[in-house]
Amino acid sequence: MAMFGVGAGEVWTVRDDGLAEAWRDRSAAPDVGDAALVPERRFSIGSELQLARRAGRAVLLLVRGRELWLAGGRSVWVFDTQRASEPLASVAASALLSTQAPPLALHTVAQLALSAHDAAITCLAADAGVADAGRALVYAGTDAGHVVVWRAKTRERVRTLDVSNGERDVRVTALACVLDRWLWVGLASGRILVLDVVEWTVAKEWTAASSAVTALHVDWTALLTSRACLQVASVHAGGSVFFWDGALLHDRLDRELRRRTPAFAHKREVTVQINSWNIDALKPDVLDSAERGFVARWLGAGGSAPDLLVVGLQEVVDLESKKMTAKSLWRNTTTKAGHARADISKRYGLWRRALEKILQRGGAFAEPYRAVACQNMVGLFVCVFARDDVYRRVRDVEVSQ
Repeated sequence: MAMFGVGAGEVWTVRDDGLAEAWRDRSAAPDVGDAALVPERRFSIGSELQLARRAGRAVLLLVRGRELWLAGGRSVWVFDTQRASEPLASVAASALLSTQAPPLALHTVAQLALSAHDAAITCLAADAGVADAGRALVYAGTDAGHVVVWRAKTRERVRTLDVSNGERDVRVTALACVLDRWLWVGLASGRILVLDVVEWTVAKEWTAASSAVTALHVDWTALLTSRACLQVASVHAGGSVFFWDGALLHDRLDRELRRRTPAFAHKREVTVQINSWNIDALKPDVLDSAERGFVARWLGAGGSAPDLLVVGLQEVVDLESKKMTAKSLWRNTTTKAGHARADISKRYGLWRRALEKILQRGGAFAEPYRAVACQNMVGLFVCVFARDDVYRRVRDVEVSQ
């Protein structure tokens, strides 16, 4: 039914019949040798497990390696794994080897109950990484989109968090604690929320998949992928598994970078003018003085000189020509196709130099412009120009290919 890693080479298993067994790694018990590995301790929570199943789905959680929390419906049982009463002779013999002693009954230290206004519990989680045991918390997700928070030591109900965002039929299906700061919440809708449990705010929220989040696993060692960072894996009903930045490191760095931006950068509004023209395979070297004047007036049609000027030309080549189709240019390796590609590249260069000549000499605006970047694909040509005073502040230009 469940398996827990306690630490120090110890693993706990809980079977469907309520039998809990503590196993220790062979390296932690060298005197075992090659003998069959047997559990070191056995406990039974069979009767409470039956009650939990009658009330709803039974959910188990091991808190700080000592307390075993069992939830079902609106009820929660807390067992102390370090305290047990007399052995239970009533446990079925098939559950045990004949040479093994019967299991002990775990001592119930508390039984918690939600109010009638609360929905049934669907999942449990605990922030076991908190150094101060008095600050450790236990979380329970419910069918109504709420997260109930208890103090682990005193089992006092601290608060109830509503993660439904006002929607109906929102069910919390998975919980996971990361460090002592973040509570990851998975919903049946496929959404994931990361709650800051120090400030009690939503740090991040997104839709991970269209199917329900069935489990959230913290990969403390980053063994599951090559990324050397703490990760959280979300498992979905559709069979997908996604890995996320568990401590929100990239988000925090991004926020801090934005916070410090005024120390090394300043923002101002930038004006952009976009000109578009279908030139119908016209070459710039055939333009007479009147036509070049028209191009200059077209570029400066906006009136005032913008900070950035974007010029887009369509049909730089004759797209109706079968010789100029994309298939013939990209897939044909003949010498004739190579000449065609060279002719197209040359034509892009001619238009770039023609536009630079007009804009650098103040033909369109009083201020000169310089080319920042140009890009082209078959028949299309785009060039971005910056006013001379703006161009001097342009850095790190990148253009997608």
